[in-house]
Amino acid sequence: MELWLLIEVGGAIGGLSCVLLVIATAIIGGMLARRQGLDTVQKMRQRMAAGEPIAAEMLDALLLFFAGALLLFPGLMSDGLGFLLLVPMFRGYIKRGIAASRWSKRPDTAFYRHDRPRGEKVIDVDTTKP
Repeated sequence: MELWLLIEVGGAIGGLSCVLLVIATAIIGGMLARRQGLDTVQKMRQRMAAGEPIAAEMLDALLLFFAGALLLFPGLMSDGLGFLLLVPMFRGYIKRGIAASRWSKRPDTAFYRHDRPRGEKVIDVDTTKP
């Protein structure tokens, strides 16, 4: 799809113009991603100094890193998705989706699972005592 879109746009605006467009989106997008990433790191430092959790900022940083990577790949679809990830409101939708997803739930281990048979006893063994 990416290659097909590049060929179609190149046919419409010219090959050189298409190449320049891809290079311009990489440069502009990279600068924007870098700026927003530095702002996010600054927010993380402030929140850590205040003793507040930084999970939202860490997810922002991860999404901004992904946006920067997409913007460096040559292609118009990846650039479009990368620019969307640079929009704070769009990242907010993604963060809310992740928070509501199964990934944000407790670990799926035998200790946390609720499908243990009823009445099963859990014995806590402290090995630090002699």
